[in-house]
Amino acid sequence: MKEQKTENAISKTCYILALVLLVVSVISSLMSIVSSQISTTLAFAAFTIYFIPSILKNEKSGWICGILGLLLIILNFIPSPW
Repeated sequence: MKEQKTENAISKTCYILALVLLVVSVISSLMSIVSSQISTTLAFAAFTIYFIPSILKNEKSGWICGILGLLLIILNFIPSPW
């Protein structure tokens, strides 16, 4: 019972953090004061954090999406030749 409450608290915390990062990303992209790379990185981080509860439950979809999010964050920092 206590383990389930902890799991629910972790899930809610991850979802709230992902929502906050996504809102900050949208606001920073609308303001266009900050470079678009930062807002894109925040959106990818929100995507990755959103799937942490699925990773903790050992679901394949959580692992796939979590790794995809990390790869997108890494690829975002590689300079484009264009």
